[in-house]
Amino acid sequence: MIIGIYAANALVLSWPAENISGQTKRATALGMQISIGNCGAITSVMIYRPTPTYFARHNYRIPHIITLGYVVGAIGVTAALWFFLNRANKRRDALAGDAEKTSLAKQTFETVPLEERLSLGDRHPAYRYQV
Repeated sequence: MIIGIYAANALVLSWPAENISGQTKRATALGMQISIGNCGAITSVMIYRPTPTYFARHNYRIPHIITLGYVVGAIGVTAALWFFLNRANKRRDALAGDAEKTSLAKQTFETVPLEERLSLGDRHPAYRYQV
């Protein structure tokens, strides 16, 4: 499990940094993600105790099951996030297709004026999430 967890960890940690626009919003999201993620260290310290406890019986089978449950939960949350971001991109593409006669359809987020990018951020119709 360690090989898969640490390889995916870097990808999951970089996802909010790529998909949230605006410095304050991005800093808040990354701080919350790291703080919530560090709660896993507290959980692991409590369930993987080396002293003979309920959790240490049978070669740490119960802590491994708990850890596997967290991994499955993380996969579920990641899949849901991918689904919703992909759906938001498709909705924005459809809106851009409907507005083909306007200049919005030819805009990419990088060509939007800086002031507008800073004020709207990821709420701008030309912004696309990285999935």
